[in-house]
This record gives sequence, structure tokens and C-alpha cells, in this order.
Amino acid sequence: MSSAFKVKVGIPSGKHIRLAELKNRVYQTILKYCENSDLEGLNDFFELLLDDEYKSLDIIDKFYALLTLRMVFIEPDLAFTDDSGNIIKFSISNILEKIDHFQNDFERVISIQNFTVELGLPNLIYFRDINDIYLSTIKVIKLNNNTLDFNNLSLDQKEEVLSFIPNALFSHISNYISQISKQLQSFVLVEQNTTFKISEINTDIISNEFMGFILAIFNTGLKSFFDTMYIFTAKLNIDGNTFLDLTPLDSRVLMNIYNKDIDDQNKALQNKTRE
Repeated sequence: MSSAFKVKVGIPSGKHIRLAELKNRVYQTILKYCENSDLEGLNDFFELLLDDEYKSLDIIDKFYALLTLRMVFIEPDLAFTDDSGNIIKFSISNILEKIDHFQNDFERVISIQNFTVELGLPNLIYFRDINDIYLSTIKVIKLNNNTLDFNNLSLDQKEEVLSFIPNALFSHISNYISQISKQLQSFVLVEQNTTFKISEINTDIISNEFMGFILAIFNTGLKSFFDTMYIFTAKLNIDGNTFLDLTPLDSRVLMNIYNKDIDDQNKALQNKTRE
């Protein structure tokens, strides 16, 4: 039984999942994928990292889960730089709240001859090709009284099953994908705010832009990670393994305590010098 701490998260579909805390040793690997702008590698790593229940979620739920992972275990805010070089912070909770109000009613049932196909939003957040989009929107296939959970099949099994489906069904599936693509091609993640000089950030959901946004917000810099690790080992006398077993947020809290302690010591020294 895993002893890792897990936080319970309610996702837009109404389901609940538990996200295991993100340790620095895992975050270091994430940062390496980010440094290499490797969307595919990062997506595959998250699929292996998170529980099996994550794999069956649709694209909106997966995006929500990854945002929550970033907020809870790394940092709750996103940092933007305006034209004047000022750092502006934007809470991830604002994006989560926006997604909570997202109308996630995209289920469709198509019946032709003896076949019935149930469609829904893709259960992938990264698409290698158009075939991934097609395969990930099919949820259930029924033939007479037999029901097949399409999500639980391997790729080879899915392609074998589809070889028996009437060609007319593929036309309907293609129309469904075109329809949801148009509906979801400009989903606003961050509203424009002229007062705080924040530009609008929107994304096309049925594309790899969702995964691109995830990569961008997880990429806090590999150099910054090693700088922090150096301070922990050289200044705080905390060994590397202990540091890697902390979460990024744990590390930040301890760094703040350390920095406050240094500031207090400097102030005490300055006051003593004036006496």
C-alpha cells in the first residue's frame, strides 16, 4: 500500500480523484521535459505518474487535474511579466473556477444498422495525429446486445474493432469531431485585464495547445531548481535525498523561513553595531 500523501480533488465531470503529492525528484524529471519543449514526453510521463483513474478522464478533467497538481504542490499562482518588466501574479484557482462553470455536455449517440456508438470529449490531452482524436472520442460500441468499453482496449484491439464498423459511422464521427472543434476552438483560460496589464490567454481544446499551456506553467526553470537544491545542501545542511523527498512547495516554505531567519540576524547585527 502506498504511503504517499494524496489530496482529494473534485473535477468538472463530478467525479473525485486523488492526486499524490509531487516530490522534487519527480519535478526534476518534469522540468527536463519542459526544458526540451517535449510535449509528447511530458504527456507520457504524466500518464505513468498519475493513477489509472487519471487515464480514463476526458481532456477537460485531465487539464483540471494537472492545474490542481501545479497549484497544490508547486505554487498556487502563475507569474506574468508586463511590458514594463513588472511581475504580475494570477491565481490558478481563477482558471479552475472558470473550468468548473464549463458546459461539459458533449455526449452523442449514433446508431446505424445494428451498431450504436457513444461519443464524448477525447480522453487524451495530447494528440500524436488525427487518429488519436478519432480513437479517443469513441467511448462505447454496441452491437445488438453486446457492449464494448472502447477506452479499455489496446490500440491494436481498437483498430481491429473499427475494421468491422460500417463506413457510414465514420462520417458521423468526423462530423462530431468537427462540431466540437468549432465549439471549443477559443476557450479563454485567462481573461484580459487592462488594469493589471494581463493579456487574454485562450486555447483550442481539441489540439495540443492545452498540453502546451501545461508545459509552460510547470516550467519554472531547471536552473532555479538546482539553485534551490544547492542552498538546501550547502547552506541549510540538508542532504540531497531529503531535498528530493520534499515537494516544491515544501521547499519554498523552508526557503522563506531560512530567508526570514537571515534577515532577522542581519537586522540584529545592524542594531548591535549602532549601539
